[in-house]
Amino acid sequence: MALRFDVYLLGPEEGIEEDQFVKGLELVFGSLPSAVVEGLRQGPVKIKSRCGLELAQRYLESIRRIGGRVDLVDISDGTAPTAPSSVGSYGRGRQVTGPQK
Repeated sequence: MALRFDVYLLGPEEGIEEDQFVKGLELVFGSLPSAVVEGLRQGPVKIKSRCGLELAQRYLESIRRIGGRVDLVDISDGTAPTAPSSVGSYGRGRQVTGPQK
């Protein structure tokens, strides 16, 4: 079975201004739906569903490069949510990204 991931945008790293972060996202991904920008203020936002490992890694690297926090949640086996509470139970599967510094 192929690996599948949901990609969650958690927001900017500490010390990165939200406006600056949103501008960086728009440079990388183009114009953002207002729901994504508003969602950043409320918690994790799923920005990609059921993508393969290569694409998930590109999202991870691109977002981290502009000062963002991101999580990949492995949904390959379709299990119930098991993301640790420190990150939030916002997805199905298990969190595969580690602590971000």
